[in-house]
Amino acid sequence: MARSVLQIECTARPLPVRVFEGNLALIAAIKSIVRGTRPQNFTVGPFQIGIVPSLKWTHTPITPKHYLRRLLSLVTTEGSARLFRIAARKSGVRTGNRNQLRKFVESYNGRIRNIDGALSYDDMIHILTERHRTGHEKTALTSHQLLEISTRFAGRLDRIRKLIVDGTQLEAALLLTDLSQKMVLRAEYFGKGTGPAPALNIPRPVGSTLKVALYSALLEKRGVSLSTSIPDDPMMVEWRGHKIHPRNSDRQFRGQVTLEYAFANSINIPAVRIAQDLGSREIALFLQRCGIYRPMPETPLIALGGVELNALELLSTLTPILTGGFLCWPRANGAACSGSPPFNDGERILSYETAEGMRRLLRASANYGTARFLTQTGNPGWGGKTGTSEGNRDFWFIGAADGDICGAVWLGFADGRSMRCVDGSDASASRFAVPLWSEILAVYCGRCNRV
Repeated sequence: MARSVLQIECTARPLPVRVFEGNLALIAAIKSIVRGTRPQNFTVGPFQIGIVPSLKWTHTPITPKHYLRRLLSLVTTEGSARLFRIAARKSGVRTGNRNQLRKFVESYNGRIRNIDGALSYDDMIHILTERHRTGHEKTALTSHQLLEISTRFAGRLDRIRKLIVDGTQLEAALLLTDLSQKMVLRAEYFGKGTGPAPALNIPRPVGSTLKVALYSALLEKRGVSLSTSIPDDPMMVEWRGHKIHPRNSDRQFRGQVTLEYAFANSINIPAVRIAQDLGSREIALFLQRCGIYRPMPETPLIALGGVELNALELLSTLTPILTGGFLCWPRANGAACSGSPPFNDGERILSYETAEGMRRLLRASANYGTARFLTQTGNPGWGGKTGTSEGNRDFWFIGAADGDICGAVWLGFADGRSMRCVDGSDASASRFAVPLWSEILAVYCGRCNRV
């Protein structure tokens, strides 16, 4: 069956099928010219490449003229093969990196799971682009680099402890994963406890890191632009017979703000309004698609992050953004962190456009938002999202060094006490969790990080 699928879908699609598809695409192009509408996407040619995605690969305007020219090019074997190579190069594909190839898997009509030995579409693309894997794939980080990350992480934590009241009892957790290998590279607990580790094995309130899932659900469901305005002004939410007035961390209101600005600066009021628009059920369903099946409060206040998750669960909301839309649960070796892959692991849960938009939001957070410390130190990576739970009891940061390496850091007291600075200044994830992540980027990017 695998051979038949490969032959029909990729290398020798029957001529009648190709002619039929080509005619459909030609008719659609003519209609778009007559009606003045945008051409529809069709997959054509021996390699079944999408016409519209192929135009995007080459940064070509999607007009009827270019559509017809690309249609004529793709119906030939040479033209199809050339476009695949262009797509691979434009997407920055590295030899043996399956995760990067997902960036242009949109050209196919779906995705075949690797069940009972059947070839997945990722495997087919490898064959088409002649990028076979040779030997065992090595992780992007060596054992020496992982050890250096732990050393630098511990050093930064010692400096943070001196700034926190009762800082000697402060604990931290680090989860580092490689999505191309679907494996946990490092899951380490920094504390004096001997039982299950907070954040790694014991769920903790995630704060504003839940906004990654919230905004992903919004872009996927509503298809809005990142420049769309949303009110940041006083509001009231009724829950369990109480009238609650959500507030921003700085207790200020900014009026109309864009979605990008609201996410980058982790503003609470717009997030609650987004939760009102989507509905708590839609948010819960999206979290379930991410593999998170914990009970969720049926209120827009869920946007404030009053949900307890472990690091692996929280990271599942980030991985679809990095993989072009596919859910990816890294496998943990041993009991270093809890969490098993859900049944829909590997499924597409975001469109490519939504994933692109969310990557832009993650970078905005590092460029001018709550994670701008990363840009100031010269190692922004792909950005990420901060999270501070109510009462400053938990500080989180989830982020990505690139499309493969991502992770989470957590900081807090095991008993859930609030964290307070010895000098009376504000404590936040931006001030303490982000610098912990910067130590990982300093090693991975091979640069020196300013203290």
